[in-house]
Amino acid sequence: MIVRLLDLTSPNAPGNCEHEVPEMTEAFFAIDSGVGVYFPERRTFVVSAGPRNAWIQYVDQYYLFPNMTWAIGPRTTHMFFRTHMIQQDSNSWIILAGANSPKLKSYSKKMNIQSFDGSTVLGPDMPAPMRHGCFVKINSTTAIAFSGQIDSAMNLNPFSFYYSFQQRIWSTAPTVQSVRERAACGLVEDTVSSNRYVIMAGGQAPTMTSLNTISTVELLIVGSGSWFFGPSPRNVGFSKSAIATTLDGKTAFLYGGFVASFSKVQGREIFKFQCSNANCQWEKVPQTLPYNVIDAVGAFVHGDTFPCYL
Repeated sequence: MIVRLLDLTSPNAPGNCEHEVPEMTEAFFAIDSGVGVYFPERRTFVVSAGPRNAWIQYVDQYYLFPNMTWAIGPRTTHMFFRTHMIQQDSNSWIILAGANSPKLKSYSKKMNIQSFDGSTVLGPDMPAPMRHGCFVKINSTTAIAFSGQIDSAMNLNPFSFYYSFQQRIWSTAPTVQSVRERAACGLVEDTVSSNRYVIMAGGQAPTMTSLNTISTVELLIVGSGSWFFGPSPRNVGFSKSAIATTLDGKTAFLYGGFVASFSKVQGREIFKFQCSNANCQWEKVPQTLPYNVIDAVGAFVHGDTFPCYL
């Protein structure tokens, strides 16, 4: 298995490089709509990937950077597909189930809280299913869930919800202005002020006969009461992209995905997003990914983890 790494720290960065990584264990068939979270405190990347078939539940695996090995993690309480995953604290993470089978008309509201000690706890159900939605940690106590499909008629979720790690309860959050699914989502901190922005970029609003990709970007200042439209990296619709934020939280990078339609993939481009005193801007970086990607699993890791790094 090859992990592709990219140094984005300077305009003169050497570009793409590769690092050989051992194959994941037999429990994994592929990273099918998988998710992953990097734990800086442990130098460990936790991945939850697609199971071999509908009868195998998710089994998380950790990639341990210090000794370059994979380790088996806990099994989910239910079959989780189209999932969302965030770090809860230095020892645990949360997985939301977008669906309970790979079937097109499958939807789920289940949540699991898992930890490095191997435990899995069933958390409170989500208020609504959020297949292909977003789940973003906004501070040490709270996360926000939004967007996605809610039923087999392909209706989109118009609601947003906060989740409290300590109280383990859901509560109402500001609703987005333009409903969508398969958006790229993340968090970035203003380089000057203390504001943090939740990002929802691109996505699609599909019907039974049309894809309807979206070009707009919405932002939510953490602690504020409403989403607003911000600048967009593209002037055409894009979907199935991903966002990775630097370890200091001040720069987000958008990469991968479809542009305009499923027939046109431009997943090699990378866009940098920063906010300075509420002035938020996208910038296309000179580096590109070595190949087109959609629904990618990626994260920033420590610079001394590999000879070159993302």
